[in-house]
Amino acid sequence: MSTEQERKVTAKLLTGSAVELMIWAAAFIYLAAIDPYHPPASFCPSVLAGLGTCPGCGLGRSVSLLLHGEITASYHAHAAGIPAAVILFYRSGHLLKKVRHYSRRMNH
Repeated sequence: MSTEQERKVTAKLLTGSAVELMIWAAAFIYLAAIDPYHPPASFCPSVLAGLGTCPGCGLGRSVSLLLHGEITASYHAHAAGIPAAVILFYRSGHLLKKVRHYSRRMNH
């Protein structure tokens, strides 16, 4: 593989990792900023269709409660919320390392 091809591949990997990292960061910031007891308008198709909340709604609320330090309430909102948050924090850290690595490769 030529140096130019390597740069293109590295740029593509950097872009994909950076975009995913920004999405997860925005999601965590949003969930930390909202009031989990009075969430704003929902994006959930089930709620928008008038069918009530879905399991994903409880998961988002659970992560929001966890980010507000309410561990017991987080667990009661959705038992998978705490493991999901841990997995996503780990994934975000992994993506941050990848972005740093690819950025260094692009600059050398």
